[in-house]
Amino acid sequence: MSEQAGATLAANVAGTALARLDDPSVHVASTGGRQVAALRRRDEERGSIVECIVLPVGALRVAPLMVGPFPFPDADHADGFIHETIATLEILGCEISRGADRRA
Repeated sequence: MSEQAGATLAANVAGTALARLDDPSVHVASTGGRQVAALRRRDEERGSIVECIVLPVGALRVAPLMVGPFPFPDADHADGFIHETIATLEILGCEISRGADRRA
């Protein structure tokens, strides 16, 4: 899947506010040159929400899966969740980039 196709696919997932994978607030996990997940924190009046899209590898399902949303009382807790998720994905062999890094 090309970078543009992945961004378009993510933007078209029904019911998601996780806009584009090249958004600077989005953390993207890739393995073998293929995007496998994207995470973003969205702040609201009553706390923060972490949104996640998973693009299954080796599965029969082609469409991305919307996982969550995961509500947190504040941005610090949401960021902690994102950092732990990123650390886990790195242990599993994924490369992590931010949306802004992907445009360079």
